[in-house]
Parts: sequence; C-alpha cells; structure tokens
Amino acid sequence: MEDAGPERDRGAKVPSGLHARPSARIAKEVRRFRCQAEIALNGNAADARSVLDLLGLAIVTASEVEIRATGDDAARCVDALARLLSTAP
Repeated sequence: MEDAGPERDRGAKVPSGLHARPSARIAKEVRRFRCQAEIALNGNAADARSVLDLLGLAIVTASEVEIRATGDDAARCVDALARLLSTAP
C-alpha cells in the first residue's frame, strides 16, 4: 500500500467466513471513505474495494484477518470494516 497519509491497522476475527454478499457489503462500505484499504489473511492481501479480491482470500469460519488502511479516513474505515467482518453472516 502506498504512503498516502495517516495509516491504521487492526486485527479482526471473522466468525462465519466471508462469501459473496458480505464481500460486496465490505467493498461498498470502503468506497465511502477517502483511503486505500486492504484485508490480509496469512500474508496475502486483497484490495477491500474488490469483491473478487476479497473472495480470493478464501476467508473461512473463525479466520483472523488484518485490516489496513492509509489515507484521510483510515481510522474510520478500519473501524467500520472490523464491525462488518465481526458480524458477517
């Protein structure tokens, strides 16, 4: 991720894994913020704005992921994504 201002990292546990609908919600939510965000699992990172990238991570039940964002809204974006991931059906 390029250096584009403030940065924020946070871990999150995904209780139910991540499939198409929650991935689409996450991608839509990230677009509300002025930042670049990614979600990483086991060293592989995905652009949080891309449903296909998120699905490619193959996040399964009880996965621990890392959320990273850089930019003006990084802190708010990371907090919003952590909430979505922790409640993903």
